[in-house]
Amino acid sequence: MEHISMIGVTPSPITAKQATISLLQLINKEGNFLLKDLARVPNYDSYKKLKFLIDHVLTSLQFIEANHVLSDSQVVRDISALEVFQRQLHAYGAISIPLEQDHALKELCHIAIDKLGFRISDKIINRIEHQDLRNLPF
Repeated sequence: MEHISMIGVTPSPITAKQATISLLQLINKEGNFLLKDLARVPNYDSYKKLKFLIDHVLTSLQFIEANHVLSDSQVVRDISALEVFQRQLHAYGAISIPLEQDHALKELCHIAIDKLGFRISDKIINRIEHQDLRNLPF
């Protein structure tokens, strides 16, 4: 806020609903991009970026929800869907067996498509399966 007042702009407070919608839009845009990146080339760095985004945005949303009455039922459903997505993301991160990771990543993509409205092509999702087997030297 100090930065804003230094350049002569008066900060205008936003409502809880506006903040919630902005955070959900951030998840929809950045989360979609990061999940596609993870699905194309599964790696720890992509996972950590996605996990960081989801964890921090969900914490902010839960704080807003706990301190304000959110009357928009769609927003409440979106927060619940994000919690389901977060649980699946954490489950994916805990798996060390490659074939199980592939299955968990596909499930994560399907949750994102069905519950969060992400757009991930079937081509990307279908390439996830047995990705590690394609990298074998035979």
